[in-house]
Amino acid sequence: MNSSSTFKAVAATLLASPVLSPSVWSDPEAQIVRQTSASSSTAQAVNGVAAASEVQPHLRRTTTSQEEVAGEIRSWALWPQNWDGEGAAAPLPTSLAAAVSFVRLLDAKSPMPEPMLLASGKVAVHWRNDARYAEPEFQGDNTLSYFIELVDERHKGLIGFNRDEIPTKLQILLGA
Repeated sequence: MNSSSTFKAVAATLLASPVLSPSVWSDPEAQIVRQTSASSSTAQAVNGVAAASEVQPHLRRTTTSQEEVAGEIRSWALWPQNWDGEGAAAPLPTSLAAAVSFVRLLDAKSPMPEPMLLASGKVAVHWRNDARYAEPEFQGDNTLSYFIELVDERHKGLIGFNRDEIPTKLQILLGA
């Protein structure tokens, strides 16, 4: 396995692990985990960092819905151009980051949206229930486009998104 594929395997393992905290990523020089084999997804500890399977039971916790959605979106960063076999663009890093920020801003007690990677490389999320369909799409340039269909009305547009708060217009339309 060459160093590029090793890095991708390690990154995939880390992205999938809810146990390792973001603080582990702060030292790019540190060797955190290694892949035990090319076909294995089991990470082993190095430099004193425990693998997910070695964490004490009292330190384990359930992954939140927000973390699951954000993790799925972050995992797309490893996908290449043509990931769909039909010429799709590679995932746009700025769109991925904006979508993760948006998900983190949602009320953890609310239903989480379903994430979608579009052929353009941009990320969108959507909710659907009897009263509403809502779909913000993260443009990757500090804006998002949205389409929201309520029982008897439709709203669409392009608005700024600074990643610090959900835009007021969306809060109102989403009932946040």
